[in-house]
Amino acid sequence: TEYFTAGLAALMLSMGITLTPQDFIDVASRPGSVFMQFSLCYLMMPFLAMGLGKAFGLSPALLAGMVLVGSINGG
Repeated sequence: TEYFTAGLAALMLSMGITLTPQDFIDVASRPGSVFMQFSLCYLMMPFLAMGLGKAFGLSPALLAGMVLVGSINGG
């Protein structure tokens, strides 16, 4: 797992290096879009996971796991 962590860190760093100040200005100019994406990621996905888990009759442990995975940003 240490190689995975290092690889993930390198990937995140390489993505961050490509950002420019204009990218942040573009994001700040559309706050509605940012709010919508945040809401879909952190509100709709966990509720969808809970609904699917309950519909399929999963155990509480599996249901909790699905909700947690649904809460992870998939960007």
